[in-house]
Amino acid sequence: MPADLLPPSYSKSISAPSYSPCPLPGEHTFSHFNSRSSTNHHATAFTFNEPLVSFNLKNCRGVNGLPTYAQGDLVQGHVTLEERESVLSVAIKLEGQMLATMTRSHSVVLFSNVHTLWRCDTSADKFCPRSIPFSLVFPSAYNDHALKQMCPLPPSCSFSWPQAYYAPCPEVSCVYTMTVIVIKVHNRLFLRKHTRTSSVTATLIYSPVSRPFPSIPVSRNFSGCEKSSGEWHKETWISKASSGASKLSPIQCQFSFPSSRDFGASETIPFRLRLHALPSSLKALLKYNSPVRVSLTRRIIIKFPESRMSEEYVLGDGQLDLRSSLSVLNACGAERVTLDWDGKLCCTKPDGITNSGFVTNELTVQDFITVSLAPFKSSSLELQRKIPINLVVKP
Repeated sequence: MPADLLPPSYSKSISAPSYSPCPLPGEHTFSHFNSRSSTNHHATAFTFNEPLVSFNLKNCRGVNGLPTYAQGDLVQGHVTLEERESVLSVAIKLEGQMLATMTRSHSVVLFSNVHTLWRCDTSADKFCPRSIPFSLVFPSAYNDHALKQMCPLPPSCSFSWPQAYYAPCPEVSCVYTMTVIVIKVHNRLFLRKHTRTSSVTATLIYSPVSRPFPSIPVSRNFSGCEKSSGEWHKETWISKASSGASKLSPIQCQFSFPSSRDFGASETIPFRLRLHALPSSLKALLKYNSPVRVSLTRRIIIKFPESRMSEEYVLGDGQLDLRSSLSVLNACGAERVTLDWDGKLCCTKPDGITNSGFVTNELTVQDFITVSLAPFKSSSLELQRKIPINLVVKP
């Protein structure tokens, strides 16, 4: 047989490596979420009734007695009609609005999607079916006409300030509704036919799903945060203040915390705060009962035509443990010294955090880690640094 027709030679292949579902040291398992999964262990059903028309929602979660959906979830159910003979059309309208009451009332429609379920002029049947199933996808974005771009839908939320000095009491909310609209023909004696509309509306809760990164244990040794730059984020800045008539030297601040910036509302956040300055500046700072404060804060900004306001809340204060010896403050000369604090930070009432932060043209909710140095004698405000983070709410 000619050599060019001989089969190639083969060597025995190397055995396939062994695999295990358990992660090895240094490996992590990522959670998987499929919002359109047909298996929902917390699925429930809701029914909404009006005379002659009703509709049912199924395979959804219930939060505070209301049907709840995440981005991309299927809104499924069926419409039931009592009088079918005079029905001209049946449609569903899914709508999102932002409502505000401040010096005046405001309303912004985020989206309004109408889906026709049945029309007499396009159906082969003479009468509308008694029960009509429907299935549509809950949107995850809307067209912001002010920003001229597609933006993520804000979650269902409501904020009010009963103690505010504004009148009337400021209130703003993001509301999502679903309405079944039935148009019928109506006959009157000696008059022409005309149409009338019946409808039933349900309030929905939109709770978009987001997942925080795997948390770093609070007991983690901070001595490694200088080397493991991928796990820890460092924020560095200079704080300047004056005490009396004499100027104090600036204080260099360095704040280290987990680099993901996404944290569960009930999660504990470890951190380290380092101050580097001349002993005179640090001594002036330590004269105060609470020289350093680390807190979780939430800022809410409302911007409507002729109506604007901004409020900020403290969600929780951190616990700090001074790790350095105060004897370093006895150093003389122009040599700078360092003080380190280790600490942990969490929300005081995590159940009160019902939505994550978001940004729209009219309403913005932002979360921060706020680092404050106590005010010096001639300072009217605390020396603060706000570090943006995202508090994630469990679905």
